[in-house]
Amino acid sequence: MKTKLFSLLILILCTVSSKAQMSAYLADTLSALFHQRASSLQMKGIGAAIVFPDGSIWTDSHGKQGTKDLTPDLLYDIGSNTKSMTAAAMLLLVEDGKVTLDDTIGQYLPAINHVRGDITIRQLLEHTSGMYSYTEHPNFVPWLNANWANPLPSDSILPRFLQQPDFAPGTDWSYSNSGYVAAAMIIEKASGKSYHQFLRERIFDPLGLEDTYLAHYENYTKDYSGVWFPDGSFDDKVPVAMLTSAWSAGGVIATPADFAKWCHQLFGGQLLSQKSFDQLTDTKVRPNGWNYGLGIIKSRILGREYYGHGGTTLQHSAMQYSVESDFSVATIGLEADKSNQPVIMASILIGLMESELPNVPRTFLSTDGAEKEREFEARIYPMPATEQVFIETAAPAHIEVSVYSTSGALVLEAESESGTLQLLQSEIGSGLFIAEIQNKETGEILHQRILFK
Repeated sequence: MKTKLFSLLILILCTVSSKAQMSAYLADTLSALFHQRASSLQMKGIGAAIVFPDGSIWTDSHGKQGTKDLTPDLLYDIGSNTKSMTAAAMLLLVEDGKVTLDDTIGQYLPAINHVRGDITIRQLLEHTSGMYSYTEHPNFVPWLNANWANPLPSDSILPRFLQQPDFAPGTDWSYSNSGYVAAAMIIEKASGKSYHQFLRERIFDPLGLEDTYLAHYENYTKDYSGVWFPDGSFDDKVPVAMLTSAWSAGGVIATPADFAKWCHQLFGGQLLSQKSFDQLTDTKVRPNGWNYGLGIIKSRILGREYYGHGGTTLQHSAMQYSVESDFSVATIGLEADKSNQPVIMASILIGLMESELPNVPRTFLSTDGAEKEREFEARIYPMPATEQVFIETAAPAHIEVSVYSTSGALVLEAESESGTLQLLQSEIGSGLFIAEIQNKETGEILHQRILFK
């Protein structure tokens, strides 16, 4: 019994064998396709990462960082994908009871020229505030060019670059970076912490995002990936003016692996409560065709539902999470004038994952602890789940299922002679669990995760 519990804890804490096997099974195929397509599309520099359903990661890069080979162990811009972090941070404050989405700017911030005090937090996050987007101001790009290496204080962004509102709050929709700057100012006021400190304490550290930072506001030792400009020149220095002006609307930098982890953990239900997650993903089709929620976009790719977003600074980025298949894809391109490259590459990788992931074999542990090629098949669905999950073996089998918490505590035991079981959230609880499924006839054991939101 002690040996069994020790083995389970090792699986939960490290998941070494299953993680390595699941990602490694497609790693060569993913890398070959990634480099072949990046080369054929003449991409000068692009990084990518995929988080598999078991949490294992594939990451790679193609092209050059100036004269050096580009590597995935660098910091890249995630651009407006930062908005999903800002929206999630606000929803955490809602869970804390410190704000509501129907609170107004005027309840938290002093008067700002060209900003109506009756705009709600929800309107800021869903782009229905009517606030003029400061990045459209005619003086914005000239200011960037004149102050390339100089930071723009966050409290100077709106006063410097706002104009008259585009429309009255709640009467229309228009993508506005200004709304996300105002949202972060409210986060600071309501939490009593700086925006970057709140992200670090409530999102980055709890989710293990060790290579994710708000540019300029935090210290980091990894090198910056850089930018290829249309004239063929390359700059590997952090564009301080650009990223500090982007701030809560687009100023986060990360490795591709961390970027994909953020996408997988956010949409996999590992950060927010179910109520908050429902608010985040309550989308409506907007005038530009986007099915937009709170800092996230819902779409259909290859007939399946995805959550994600895109981003543009000087680099361009995209993230997508497959709701049905439970994997995430993140891509970041270094060419300033090629905004479509990450989207194209993400689509290529998604196509491979959706077609090949069902064929990825897993290992099982025999009763003596040895890892063997799996013949015993079982699936758990839906994932993530809300009220119930089903365990179903590929062929009828007498199975015993033990559900463990991530600390190794036994939560539930169940048995089925047919190979089909229903597990209820009311009996297990919310969060991440490990299901140990044993074939009583052969001794084969599978370990799969259960996620109740």
